[in-house]
Amino acid sequence: MKKNCSGSILNRNRNLLLKMKFILIFLLIGITQLNASIYSQTTKLSLNLTHASVEDVLDEYSSKSDLNFIHRSDLFNDFPEFNIEERDITVIEFLDKYVVPRGYWYEIENKAVVIKKAALRSFDVKEVVRSDSEQQKEVIRGKVTDEEGLPLPGVSVVVKGTLHGTSTDENGNYTIEVTPSNPILVFSFIGFSKQEVNSESNTIVNVTLIEEVTSLNEVVTTAKFITREKKSLGYAMQSIKGIDVALSAEPNLVQSLAGKTAGLFITGGTSGMGGASNIIIRGNTNLSGNNLPLFVIDGVPFFNDEVDRQSFWDAWRSRGQIDWGDPISKVNPEDIAEISVLKGAGATALYGSRAANGVILIKTKRGDGIRKGIGIDYTYGMTFSNPVNLPDYQLEYGAGSNGVYQYRGDLNNPGTHELTELSWGPKFDPELFTPQFRSPVINGQRVPIPWQAHEDNILDFWRTGIMKEHNIAMTFGNEKSYGRLSLRHADEAGMIPETDEERNSVNATFLSSLTDRWKTEVMVNYNESSSDNRISGWGDGIIQNIMKMPSNYDMRYINSIDHKKPDGSQVRWMKWDNPYWSLNENFNRYKRYNLTANIGLRYSITDWMEAKISVSKNLSNGEYARFTEIDAGLTNSGDFRNNGEYRVNTNTHNENHIDFMLFGEKKLSETLNLSFT
Repeated sequence: MKKNCSGSILNRNRNLLLKMKFILIFLLIGITQLNASIYSQTTKLSLNLTHASVEDVLDEYSSKSDLNFIHRSDLFNDFPEFNIEERDITVIEFLDKYVVPRGYWYEIENKAVVIKKAALRSFDVKEVVRSDSEQQKEVIRGKVTDEEGLPLPGVSVVVKGTLHGTSTDENGNYTIEVTPSNPILVFSFIGFSKQEVNSESNTIVNVTLIEEVTSLNEVVTTAKFITREKKSLGYAMQSIKGIDVALSAEPNLVQSLAGKTAGLFITGGTSGMGGASNIIIRGNTNLSGNNLPLFVIDGVPFFNDEVDRQSFWDAWRSRGQIDWGDPISKVNPEDIAEISVLKGAGATALYGSRAANGVILIKTKRGDGIRKGIGIDYTYGMTFSNPVNLPDYQLEYGAGSNGVYQYRGDLNNPGTHELTELSWGPKFDPELFTPQFRSPVINGQRVPIPWQAHEDNILDFWRTGIMKEHNIAMTFGNEKSYGRLSLRHADEAGMIPETDEERNSVNATFLSSLTDRWKTEVMVNYNESSSDNRISGWGDGIIQNIMKMPSNYDMRYINSIDHKKPDGSQVRWMKWDNPYWSLNENFNRYKRYNLTANIGLRYSITDWMEAKISVSKNLSNGEYARFTEIDAGLTNSGDFRNNGEYRVNTNTHNENHIDFMLFGEKKLSETLNLSFT
């Protein structure tokens, strides 16, 4: 089969590459092949294939986009080979032109494309849909769990034989409409057997999915990075492939795990870009302390200090805790080969009490795909972010209380309810004119303007966040050794104005067979992150203050004027700080690096028993600086914060390990296996 598929090739950004350590090494090696990662259902390819199969074309789209194609392995056995010559054709156009006419159908749900035989091929689909819509529909609700009773998020729930479906939420709950003529629901989830349930005469349908038996034959990475067959384990664990993490297009490693395994609950922080994520396995085990699992990278426990873990009221009392982000979220998703989630005491016994909340094992890429020669891969990604769900605000009443509001513009002698954050003032009426914050001042008097709401007030504060990311990796190998070296540089401008974050990482692995019995392995992972301005979370934070702002204030006008008066005081209209003053005059800077390193030596005692000694280190260092500008108009207010503040904290964590292990696995009989560590 001949292939000639053209894709985009990205130009090297020389200035950014110069910032990356050791990058000159790569420029001396061969010809660099650049692969652009494109994440869109509208990805267009130019195809020129002869004697091609459907799988060949789908592989091309899968390698150039974030789409996953799901179908039975024998689905296209009867599909004849064909020739295709197309220019700039999307995957939807390809399926509609070449696949659907041969009796197939497809569904697109987020990034998954499910292809199957068309169930309604002999009917007029439009007529069937029309007749179903005329029937009275019933609403079915329920919850989907695994065999241990844990909720399964992201389960596909589809009315059999149709394209009508939904998916379960983070708690495993779903809601779907069915017709009396077709009450059968199909539940499917990766790693679990598909189930069909007849919902007739039931409005509540709870389902327990059973893990597929075939998945038990796979080899997985367990504690201390020993590989075992999954069916031989005496405890619960689930694995996530690195490709699934990378395809999520989520720069935060922890957030990329959401919805990919049962019993894993992930919630983001309140500070937006680069913020910490709270991750819990199988629910809380401690009512007042730390419930976070232990992270282990290539066999080395990773220090993931707690930030933004306080409860709602703790944050309120702390007047807006700064979320510096958690170190584990800065690990490069492109370096991940596999992630294993270990649950239960048996899975975590080798890591002691610190693993009481579970263990998340991260195995980085080894470069074992190239056994001879050198390969170089470069990717460039750009991610845009905007608010998706914003609260609904009432647009009937403006600022004030009991229908009263008076604005004078003098903080020392404010009008009635002038500084309130309550929205129980006069009812909005464009024919009602009253002095307000944005009123023009003529001869020292504020001119009354219409009393009206500004519908997009909160949305006008945000901007489109942009993250630009460069990844370059070199793999190399020969008959006895192989390895991988990767570099990453990422710049992110957040959705909140004047916020940013920069990330750099280096990952290196090297494995070699010294003799027939002796092997050595070296692994290093370095991550560095910094920001010139992190914002506080809940409590006294910018986001909460804006959310409380009555809708008679116009955010576009506030953004258009200077946030500082000639005398050095800030421009205020309520009792809390002007958000643009906080973003431009105050700053919360940090710079942090994390290093994990491991060097090991293995000796094969027999063909089924090995001994290993390894030395590892985890080093973390961070410097955090907070600066609050003096508000010249409030220095005598009695609030110490108005007098300005500057503080610097430095945290260092150093952890060393020496491990010696003896492990092996031997088949004693057809029904009895021996494995030990």
